[in-house]
Amino acid sequence: MCLLGSVTLLAVLPVPALAISIRYDYRQMRRKEQDRLARMDVDYQRRKELAEFNARREERIRATEERTAKKRAKRQKKKDKKRQKKEKLDTPASGQEEEEVQIHSVEENSTDSDSSDERQIRPLPYSESQPKENIS
Repeated sequence: MCLLGSVTLLAVLPVPALAISIRYDYRQMRRKEQDRLARMDVDYQRRKELAEFNARREERIRATEERTAKKRAKRQKKKDKKRQKKEKLDTPASGQEEEEVQIHSVEENSTDSDSSDERQIRPLPYSESQPKENIS
């Protein structure tokens, strides 16, 4: 009877207690898993939004740089045209230039007997003696 009593006691008492414990553990694990999945979804959404924001930001930056480069090229082209126009007005005509070169070469070749070793420095015409301004 002792053996029978212990078997019946073990068989009857643990089943309801075990069932309640299993149900409690199941609900706890289920709740933890649901919380974990919810956190994963929030994290995924946050990363996705951040990636989309960065993609839009990079696109805006690239578009801005392209516009800036285009405007910079336009300004540079305008400056170059202005410089060419100024250089064209500042330089004498080709005929005058040749005459000045011939005059200077004749003056250099002709020397006085007193100053044969010394060269005289003669000022250049106004347009050539003034340094051109560097426009930057």
